[in-house]
Amino acid sequence: GQGDSISINEILQLLGIEQANLRRLPERPGEPLETRADVHKAAELLGWHPVVSFVDGLQRMIADQDYWQGARVWTYEESVEAQRIWYACFGKSLK
Repeated sequence: GQGDSISINEILQLLGIEQANLRRLPERPGEPLETRADVHKAAELLGWHPVVSFVDGLQRMIADQDYWQGARVWTYEESVEAQRIWYACFGKSLK
């Protein structure tokens, strides 16, 4: 989220996926054609600034995919419990 946008076509190219092998679906009504992350509030409130670009992050994920492939996936119940704990840290409850 550095305020830049990247197209699906660019992501496919980075992943080495041939676009000719893809089937295009029609656009869904109401879906935005482009989105951008705005990190100004995080920078203002937390002093946080992105240090890894989308492309670098994607390349890191690809390079580390063997490491993450065996990662445990949470069940729905575990996910809800983790959210409850997280919300409690801020004095709020999960609705």
